[in-house]
Amino acid sequence: MPPPPLSESDNESVGDDYAAWQLAKALKTLDASSDETAHAQAARRVAKWEQVLRGKLDASLLHGSRAPLQGTPVWATLEVVTGGFATGGLCAGGPLLEHENALLANIPEALHGSGRLALNHWFLTEAGWGQLQEWLDSGAYHVRHPEEAALLTVAWLTGNNQGHAAHAILEEIAPWFEQLRFYPEPAPTPSRSAVEFSFQDVKSTITKLLAARPHRAILAQREAVQVWAPFYDQMMGLLQETVVEDWPCRHYPAGWTDRVRHLLQSYSALRLNHTLCGRPDDAGGSFAQARNFLERCSTVPEQLTGKDVGRLRLLLKRYVTKHGLPNSETVRQQRERQMLDVSAPLYHNLAKIAAERLGPYATDDGMEDISSLKLPATPAEASQHDVPPGTEIPVPVQRRLARCEINTLDSFVQQGLISSADMLAEYLPRFTAELQAAEMTSPSLRRLYSSLYRAFRKRRSLLLVNFQHQVQLDELPWAASLGSNRTCSSSEPSARHQPMRELAALTISFFPHTILPNKLLKEFSALAKTAGLDLPLVEEVAADIFMGDFTHKYLQAAKIAAFLLKGTLYEAYYDIDYAAVLSISDAKPSLMSRWLRRSAVTNDGTFASLCYARAGNSSASHSVAANGVVIEQQQILTTQNLAVLFSRLDLMDVLVEKLPQLARQSFTWICQRQQMKISHHHAGLIMLKNTAYAWRQMLFYLALVSPDELKSFSAWMDDTVKQQSDEFQKRFHPVVAGFKHVVEGGRLNSYPHDGPATGAPQVFLGWSATPHWLMPTTAAKKA
Repeated sequence: MPPPPLSESDNESVGDDYAAWQLAKALKTLDASSDETAHAQAARRVAKWEQVLRGKLDASLLHGSRAPLQGTPVWATLEVVTGGFATGGLCAGGPLLEHENALLANIPEALHGSGRLALNHWFLTEAGWGQLQEWLDSGAYHVRHPEEAALLTVAWLTGNNQGHAAHAILEEIAPWFEQLRFYPEPAPTPSRSAVEFSFQDVKSTITKLLAARPHRAILAQREAVQVWAPFYDQMMGLLQETVVEDWPCRHYPAGWTDRVRHLLQSYSALRLNHTLCGRPDDAGGSFAQARNFLERCSTVPEQLTGKDVGRLRLLLKRYVTKHGLPNSETVRQQRERQMLDVSAPLYHNLAKIAAERLGPYATDDGMEDISSLKLPATPAEASQHDVPPGTEIPVPVQRRLARCEINTLDSFVQQGLISSADMLAEYLPRFTAELQAAEMTSPSLRRLYSSLYRAFRKRRSLLLVNFQHQVQLDELPWAASLGSNRTCSSSEPSARHQPMRELAALTISFFPHTILPNKLLKEFSALAKTAGLDLPLVEEVAADIFMGDFTHKYLQAAKIAAFLLKGTLYEAYYDIDYAAVLSISDAKPSLMSRWLRRSAVTNDGTFASLCYARAGNSSASHSVAANGVVIEQQQILTTQNLAVLFSRLDLMDVLVEKLPQLARQSFTWICQRQQMKISHHHAGLIMLKNTAYAWRQMLFYLALVSPDELKSFSAWMDDTVKQQSDEFQKRFHPVVAGFKHVVEGGRLNSYPHDGPATGAPQVFLGWSATPHWLMPTTAAKKA
């Protein structure tokens, strides 16, 4: 079931239904969780959503505002949950942490009172000031939240003859000394350069490796082959001994009954110690039937009916057909092969070997080189962990180890450890922080600013309406003071642009099917600002809180796309009138025109009105789907940042030879996603949206290739489609036909798109205000 749309009529009602839905979802998870850890996590989620709704009811929280917690400055880091809702909690507040309690125990009792107030005051004493200076010199501190860099900043400014700025910061933060932590957490060693980092520290990696458990299904299979298959062969061999002229139960050799009794007695002991395989307990299975026949033949053979003997005869014949005669060479060779198949060392044993190798390096940091950890098992390790000597450390364990190896961002992407653009966005602030701090005047200042920047980028975005923008780093008083200490760069503009060019090329090369996530755009925008580069990067607008208009940078991006793509495949496929785009005035629309567009059909010559017109959508309709249709037209016209990056960063110089392959990667991903098993309607909608976006990315790359390369791609697409399922080929045929139509010189009209019922080539769009014609049948019915 998808979440309800966020209401947007006014700030007071923003997200009521959504927050209630999230609370209900959290409560359902809480009721269903049996594991203690999962139950505790669910309980915390419930508590947070209860805080959100409680804040709504008592009016202490104003969702949709950039300052939702009344009376709290915008620079305070708020606790934010899914959807951008503030809970009312402060990330640098709450109960004292372990390192705070340890410090509080060592400060003079005269300062004791409110714990955090005392600590903040202590750092303004001679002893506390000395500690701040020591941290600045050594770099042995952690800044988890931006506030924790405030007193370090005051100390640095004071030590560098900027007392007035330091005093202004203290005046701003002093009223919050009792609630917030304005000092960092001590660290055992100085923080390393953020350009090189590890996913996990060594201690965490060891914990993960030791937590590895054998897969129950694999253990069950091993037990079946090593224990129960030989037992089954013995039973069938004993039953075969009774066969005369193709009929069982005709002859019982001397001592046969005793041998049967001994075998059946051993079964109980075996079953007591080997319980993973369910085959012995399957009453209808051949194993249980053979055991039953042995018991009856050895105790009351006279009670066997003709029907019973016939069933046993059939059981034996099936065994012989599948395996060969009991105790034959054929059976022996088959069992040896099976034994070999299940004799491979177990993953968890090799994970333990890797964990023990890491033991001597157990720290809160990563490792410079893990090559020695990936060597085959030594004889001593093999003996201790039940693996053959020389066993290779498997790739999954090596990937675990790689998470604690110190490496660069691009290396992690190339290794596949960073597997998506969203994941890249999580780690990019480390790199950006170093670049932002590079022009600071001293090593201690560079470390401090880099730590502050990384902490700030971890702040979760708030739900905002009415075109408000998120809090910016320079709105933190201490960050603004540090930023003013940059030196003027003497490097050429092209050199300052190079890091961003490399990052953009890296992202597009490895994730060509994905639009740049908003979090990644934040880092690109920060890099552009540092490089003095004007990049109108546009965020993905959420359909459930769309305000009916776009800011000026969306028009700028669309005009850049018009200059780049005029006369190309992209223009023809989406039926774009680039002349109309270029003719739109750069003047900002009035508030009245924005209001009219949201309340009635209007064409005021703005970029937003062009998007509405292309969407064939009345602006009076504000359903999530109707908003999505309009937003998709904005993305088509702007190319959702591809044109801006290619034009302003000269990416053609870097990626021109890769463009055909990027298009192939995108189409391959589309085929895979379109054929995933999807049973829920909402999941189907997400799949359609994402694959349509990937299709648009593909068309952009193809718009920039040569005619011969486009012809080659078209032939490759035909071959690729033929390799897909019949269902996909039939459902996706109108899309492929639409592409072929444009490649051959035609033009597609984006609206109306009637679907395959018309038999005409179709433009592939992700959003539709009516049931989508490309929805897989398995997900077509709403869950």
